[in-house]
Amino acid sequence: MRVYEWTGTVTGGTWFVVHHFNGHGVYSPLANGKLCLAGGEVDHDDGTAAVTFLPLGRAVGRAADRAIRAVRGCPAYGQPSARSFGLLGGLGVGMFFEQSREWLRELGVPDRDPDTNTLVSGGTFADGRHWRFEAPTVNTVQAVETLLCESAKRGFTINRVTETFGLSRHTLGEICDYVALGREHGAQILMSVGPRAIYDIGATVQTQEGVRIGYRLRGQEQLVRALEDVQRAVEAGVRGFILHDEGLLSVLSRLRAAGKIPADTHLKISAHCGLGNGASAQVLERLGADSLNPVRDLTLPIIAALRQSVRIPLDVHVDNTKTSGGFIRTYEAPEFVRVASPVYLKTGSSALAGHSTRATQEQTEGMLRQMEITAEFMARHYPQACQSPAEAPTGSGTTPPSAAAPTMP
Repeated sequence: MRVYEWTGTVTGGTWFVVHHFNGHGVYSPLANGKLCLAGGEVDHDDGTAAVTFLPLGRAVGRAADRAIRAVRGCPAYGQPSARSFGLLGGLGVGMFFEQSREWLRELGVPDRDPDTNTLVSGGTFADGRHWRFEAPTVNTVQAVETLLCESAKRGFTINRVTETFGLSRHTLGEICDYVALGREHGAQILMSVGPRAIYDIGATVQTQEGVRIGYRLRGQEQLVRALEDVQRAVEAGVRGFILHDEGLLSVLSRLRAAGKIPADTHLKISAHCGLGNGASAQVLERLGADSLNPVRDLTLPIIAALRQSVRIPLDVHVDNTKTSGGFIRTYEAPEFVRVASPVYLKTGSSALAGHSTRATQEQTEGMLRQMEITAEFMARHYPQACQSPAEAPTGSGTTPPSAAAPTMP
């Protein structure tokens, strides 16, 4: 690898500065895919500049001279020369491992977590809106009813309710009540498939190391029972499922394509699948996922890289239970929407004791308060981002927003 340094005098006004990969840089016509700034200074008083370029492709020889002469807005004068020398200390981490990064770019996978200071996704749901509210871990009919009724009274909309206790742990009547409440209030209802390792007899999941497999399916019989769970729910009117197993996602997606389950069935990947990078996100999208819930503690640049990797909505936790971190990222909610739209803001679970638990009346009130605060922060700090309204009632002849494909710029 060669690094080029140039020192000379520039005239013609201000340097054209843009975000390029991992930071600010002087941008030339050859910089995109050829040369990028590694470090440099500009003295606007006397017009001198010292700039270091790092080649990203096969730029060699006097390429740096040609690039520096053509910097937009500031033609170079004198006799600049390029010289190669060893890799500089202090370069940003994005400057290293170029072969691996090039391979990722060739495969259509982001080669780094992007700078998010000015990044705007611009993606929307099919209705042209940028974000929606998701009430997570709502595991009783009473909690669903309270959340949907009270949110309307308090002036904000819950677009989606997710149940995580497991379909096979609810009576058929309870499942039907979930569906009816969703239809009444225009909210998408997603229910989780019941079979999972933590409900099975295996000892591994109870160990310190084995806990990582917690929600995946063990054996073909659990896969069969998971399909039975889905069939039972579909007959009751459920059209959205939370999945914890990539194999089950693949099977359900193929059954949907074959017409065995309704075409408008929504398949959502749970955070328990451990999604944390763009390549994994692309695999899940190809397998048929309609929305992805990344792990709960990702930074803004990591979330932005996920958005650059896939088109389907991301479901991002604004807050969480103490059993999975206990963080509250309310001030980041507008940022999530800015870099990751279309996005579901998963809000309110910080009021709960843990995942797959049943909320008390006091905890349900805590969920409402947290969602109300987040709605206020969105209106205050990012008013130009629009939330989807409640869905049209089932049977109206319109396509509900949740069932339609998102749009990306």
